[in-house]
Amino acid sequence: MTDQNFPLLSIITVVYNAEYLLKETIESVRIQKKDWIEYIVIDGNSKDNTCKIAKEYERFIDVFISENDSGIYDAMNKGVLVSKGSYISFLNAGDLLVANFSDLVKNELDLKRDVISFGINLKLLNGKLIPIMPEKFEKSNFNPQHMYLPHPGLLVKKTLFDEIGLFNINYKSSGDLEWINRMLTSLNLTIAYVKKPLVIFLEGGVSQSIKAYSESKNVAVIYGKSKVVSNWIFIKQILKFWLDHFFKSKKS
Repeated sequence: MTDQNFPLLSIITVVYNAEYLLKETIESVRIQKKDWIEYIVIDGNSKDNTCKIAKEYERFIDVFISENDSGIYDAMNKGVLVSKGSYISFLNAGDLLVANFSDLVKNELDLKRDVISFGINLKLLNGKLIPIMPEKFEKSNFNPQHMYLPHPGLLVKKTLFDEIGLFNINYKSSGDLEWINRMLTSLNLTIAYVKKPLVIFLEGGVSQSIKAYSESKNVAVIYGKSKVVSNWIFIKQILKFWLDHFFKSKKS
């Protein structure tokens, strides 16, 4: 398949006051930019130099919007609505595309697939990379409190948003988990699981917070998990969170 006939991929970065993170993220896209990659940056009306940095890279950014929003998932929805791609992926400010991103995607992108789920490399604060790979989803053994498909490693058909709706902006940290659960339970999907990292994901985002653990507990209950089990997992996550922070502070 030639580049002219290749399905368009829209990469969406949402950002707010992230001048120290955005440049490296955009640079990773610039290096991988192809005719079949559309790059969209949605800014929440930042007060720092975020917009200035985006302006410096305007020739590599196909769509740039800077305006007030109602949080990260509202911004992500805006990106989806303006995108032109057959497939959509999200790249957080601070995260990076791997060096062979375009080759990996080109080998796997196929309009017969609804979802292509790659892995990610979680970058710890000490610089160590921890690979996290997608796990096969089975409706018979569904755990709605678990992220089977790492969100930064997902390529999803844009038409899925037409079928099941956009992200729920009432969530502040776990809207991606809720949307993925909605997608997995509502549709009969063709999913490709690719056990290779697509993105370097920076530790410490909104998905790794007490607020996110609390929201994921609520999402799990909505999707059929018992409150007792969901609360028990939530307690274990909180304990691990504080223990990790305690040992990190002892090392520093």
